[in-house]
Order: sequence, then C-alpha cells, then structure tokens
Amino acid sequence: MKKGLLYTHTNENLKAIIEGLNLKNLESGSCLAVGGSGDQSFAILEYVNDIAVVDINSFQIDLIKERVNLINNGDFSSFLNPQIKNKNLSRLYPIINYRNLINRNKYFSEENKLSNIRHKLNKMKIYHEDILNFNGKFDFIYLSNIMSWKIKYDTKFSLNLAFLKLSENLNKNGLLYISDLDIVSNNKRMNGKYSKYLWKIIPLKTRLNKIKEQEFLPNNIIYEEELSTKAQKFDSDMQVSGIYRKIVL
Repeated sequence: MKKGLLYTHTNENLKAIIEGLNLKNLESGSCLAVGGSGDQSFAILEYVNDIAVVDINSFQIDLIKERVNLINNGDFSSFLNPQIKNKNLSRLYPIINYRNLINRNKYFSEENKLSNIRHKLNKMKIYHEDILNFNGKFDFIYLSNIMSWKIKYDTKFSLNLAFLKLSENLNKNGLLYISDLDIVSNNKRMNGKYSKYLWKIIPLKTRLNKIKEQEFLPNNIIYEEELSTKAQKFDSDMQVSGIYRKIVL
C-alpha cells in the first residue's frame, strides 16, 4: 500500500456526501469518518453533533490536525491551502486534481460555512487507527474509497465481513456512505490482483451501468437507491456514491 501524504484535498464532491447522507434535514446525529485530507469530515461536522475522524495514515492525521489549528485560529485561507511544514510531509507528492480543488474551495466559501465549522471543532475527535477496526456507535459512517483500497491491496479482504463489522457500529436506521460504488459492486480481481481497468476515469453513466447486484451485503444492510441517486447527481469524475442503511430484522 502507498505510504506518505496522499491527499491534500478531496477529489470527491462534498455536496454528494451531504445530500447522500441527508444531513441538511438532520436534527441530531454522530458520525464515524475516514480522515483523508479532512475535507469531508469538516463538511460533515457542520451538520452532526459529533464526529470521530479515523485514518491509518499518520501523515493524513498530521495534516488534519494542522488544519484544525488553522481554522480554529480563523486562518481560513491557510485552512484551504495549508503549507506543509512538517519535514516528513514536505518531501512527498500528494495527489492533486485542480478541478476538484476549485470545487472544494467553492463549497467551503459559501457564506458562514467555515465559521459554522469553526464553532464546532470541539465536537471532532481524531484517531490514528484503521476505520474498519474502530469500535463505537454512530448514526452515519463515511468511508470514501476504503473498500476499493482494501480490495486492491488485501487479497484476504471480505466485503461481507467488512459490512458486517461496520453494521455493528451503526445505530438503527444508520446510513453508510461509500464513494466507489461501481468498484465495490463488481468486487473484481484478476489473478489475485485488483483490475486496473476499474480505476480508469470512465463517464459516470457508463460506470453506473456496471453496478451489479450486491450479494456480499449482510442481511441487516440494504442499498438505499433513492439516496444514492440523489448523491450521484453531484458526483465528481473520481466518485460514484453509494448509500446503505442498517435495518432491524
């Protein structure tokens, strides 16, 4: 698996996440989220009561903590474009997609958004752990593309067991978001290695046509087609939103 700082900003559309998890209509709720650049977690924080931000990559954790300090000090400009001062970070080459960066900045530039997030920073807890091994109870889980990374790098990885473990962390009617629905639904390997074809940038409509029946889902997790379709209207070129709900059998 790749090491170092991979993401300085999200390559996903933040509106897709907010719409897919139906957060604008939220009265209260808690969230477990993979860290990455932190963009997704900061966006989610505006709407939830509390959020646990988890990443196995210590470089991403350091970046998120630095960005927390920047926004807490009211330095919104540096929050959007942090200068990586840590010597372990500055020598690395993070993934940058400038079109997605522009969209990210536009989202956070909406009136009072960063101020609203700043006032809720005490509701964000940051953990250097594997999100698939994290324990707790939440109303929402945001996974980004964790599942496809696991499929790619871990030949023993089981989607069924992963969803089953995550369901234990979800409260009744809780929602789970992934950004790699086309890849996960295919769960495709070739000779034990992940099919690189699925990583190519393919038009969204074509990728949606490749979504298959998700037989790997445990009985207590269902695919939320309506919310997924709602989110997919905002998807970026590196994202196919998929929303799942925990049900009580």
